[in-house]
Amino acid sequence: MRFYNQGFYIRILIIMKLLIISPTPHYKDKTWTIKGHGPTVKEIDYLGSLFKNIVHIAPMYHGTPPDSFLPYNKDNIKFIPIKPAGGNSLKEKLEIFTRIPHWIDVIEHVLKSEEFDLIHIRVPSSFSLVTLSYFKSRRIEILKWIKFAGNWETNSTESLATKIQKRILKAGIYRSFVTLNYLQNLPNKNFVPFPNPSFSLHQYLLNGKIVKEKQLTFPVNIAYIGNLYRTKGIMESLAVVRKLIKSGYDIVFHIAGSGHMEKEAKEFVKNNNMQKHVVFYGSVSHEKVFKILEHSHFLLFPTYFNEGWPKVLSEAMSMGTIPITGNVSIIPDIIKFCRCGYSAPANRTDEFASIITQYIKKTDGWKMASSNAYRYAAFFTYEYYGLKLVKTLNLFGAGKINTNEQQFENIRKITGQTEFIL
Repeated sequence: MRFYNQGFYIRILIIMKLLIISPTPHYKDKTWTIKGHGPTVKEIDYLGSLFKNIVHIAPMYHGTPPDSFLPYNKDNIKFIPIKPAGGNSLKEKLEIFTRIPHWIDVIEHVLKSEEFDLIHIRVPSSFSLVTLSYFKSRRIEILKWIKFAGNWETNSTESLATKIQKRILKAGIYRSFVTLNYLQNLPNKNFVPFPNPSFSLHQYLLNGKIVKEKQLTFPVNIAYIGNLYRTKGIMESLAVVRKLIKSGYDIVFHIAGSGHMEKEAKEFVKNNNMQKHVVFYGSVSHEKVFKILEHSHFLLFPTYFNEGWPKVLSEAMSMGTIPITGNVSIIPDIIKFCRCGYSAPANRTDEFASIITQYIKKTDGWKMASSNAYRYAAFFTYEYYGLKLVKTLNLFGAGKINTNEQQFENIRKITGQTEFIL
């Protein structure tokens, strides 16, 4: 492994070959370019700068890729498609069983045809349940890094497949470790807290110049970034904005995303005469997301959805945009730790409106929270993620890799601490 050190710009090269097995959806566009879910592709692209070679097994769907989907930028990433399965209907769920032989054949073929130093499995999903079961039943010597995305705590909406995967991970798979967003009360010693990476350190430092000059002025710009689903809190967000407008505040609400609630959301805006205050962008590129956040003072995200740490929260923090969010999973713990926003049950729209009102009335408090948001966002850079990965690989026996503690010191200079531990 070699380090290329340019001040705060941390570049690491791990001379290892990585196999990724994930449920990340992929499509081919009109030019036959393969595109995958944007945030995951950017994360894997970063891993492509760390590892010598990467092979990624994941589902390939038919149709047009959403605007948020991206192509891989690294030449050392090889994509191997599998046939997708799963869905909401009984027929779609039963189709999973017909796909299992195909999924296992692809995994076995790749393992036999190439040698790997590390296997990275991303869970949970129906495909990852099959993948975990496969590796659980075999004593494969290659070290396995399993990333659990979402909320580890059990909840009433959790699928049976997710519950089974949690049991498998708690019981353990030979030569493996599990990374997850949850930072407290880890299930056992093979679980490692890992902040979800969202942007490069270069992007973070560029954002800092904007954050330094950012002030809370009128009109107050509020953003909603994400799918327009009921569980994501789009209607609650609109209710909060309506309360602020009725209180006499000059508000512009920026909505970036699409989904089955879009028609209802637009009707709500029309019925409440909010057209001058609300902008619908539809699905937008990742660059456009950052542009919206750059000019926004708050991110409204009153989610009910049982997820881990949504990347849009750390993206907002990196722009000094204060997150006002639902209190699922690890979200309230991180918001409290970073002292950079507010978290409450998603249906408390009066409470969210009151908090934003307090910030509007006391702009010094907003500026402090905005500065805190930016400062702690350094822990969500790909570079910090890379450093944590190197230390974790050392811990679990991937071979001695020089972690260069000076790089963690660079993080400390920004945040005041070297590790993100609540």
